[in-house]
Amino acid sequence: MDDSVVYSKGGAKPSVTIKFTTGDGTVKTLTEKTDYTLAYSKNTAVNDCSNPKKLPTVKITLKGSYSGSISKNYSITPKNIETVSLSVNDKTYQNKKNIL
Repeated sequence: MDDSVVYSKGGAKPSVTIKFTTGDGTVKTLTEKTDYTLAYSKNTAVNDCSNPKKLPTVKITLKGSYSGSISKNYSITPKNIETVSLSVNDKTYQNKKNIL
């Protein structure tokens, strides 16, 4: 899981990969919604982990043939807006007294 993700509207969510090692050493990658579910909290604002009470958290809950759960904290970094372009169409404004 990524320890830090970039802010995104609607909630920043790190990529999560769950792997299970069987008794014979075989590694199986589990499937979200089939083998586990993810629940996010406090993930809608930038957070540099300076306030432990507001840390973004993902709770991973195993299901089906697997059992258990774990919660992991992560940080949310600001989105870089240097590459954002903005265009505005010209607009004519006229007040009621025609005074500008």
